[in-house]
Amino acid sequence: KYPTSTRFIALTAHVLPEEKENLVKDGFDHILTKPFHEHELMSVLGIAAPSRIIEDQDQPDLTLLRKMTMGDESLFQSIVTQFIDETIDDQRLIKERIAQDDAAGLREIVHKMAGRFAQLGVAPIAHSLRSLEEQLVAGKKISEVTGELTKVTKKVSDLILHIRLVTIEQLN
Repeated sequence: KYPTSTRFIALTAHVLPEEKENLVKDGFDHILTKPFHEHELMSVLGIAAPSRIIEDQDQPDLTLLRKMTMGDESLFQSIVTQFIDETIDDQRLIKERIAQDDAAGLREIVHKMAGRFAQLGVAPIAHSLRSLEEQLVAGKKISEVTGELTKVTKKVSDLILHIRLVTIEQLN
């Protein structure tokens, strides 16, 4: 019913390799994983992205969160606090799952964190966490990913400290 030039794009939160393969088998030409950035959509559509777009930021742009909260400082602080609390809790759970040699539990935590960091716009950490998740799904043992996981959790700790400092500075 559609011209051959029509492209079908799947928008999904599912990022596992077998899920992507199934979407391609089902006829999708491209897959965008949520959350996605403007430049990713433009790339899929074959449109050149404006040069102002910064890819793979190491730090979140909290001005976007401020815009989303429409100047409501208590809402902004609530979201930042929830992000920090959930992330710190997940880091504790990661240590527990490693000690328990619970790869399935570790994968679940890493999956949640990858989504959380992607939503905050911190692509390098989100990509690292997704890579770890894919490795665990592929059957790698916890001992085989512990080094990479340690590096990522160090970056996460540094980012939490950065967010705390930035939000305190903005309050003053």
